[in-house]
Amino acid sequence: MEVHLRASAADTGVSGLRYEQLRTVYEETAADLRHERGGLKHAVWRFTSQAM
Repeated sequence: MEVHLRASAADTGVSGLRYEQLRTVYEETAADLRHERGGLKHAVWRFTSQAM
């Protein structure tokens, strides 16, 4: 899962973060968008895993 999350984040210019920091970015972004905290990570993982 981490590989897909990192790849997606890197596509947006976010790189070099520890996993805990990256997880926080996804969770805070989800909260800003009024989505479930883990839902955004799962959606990104699902999308990027199908694209690879």
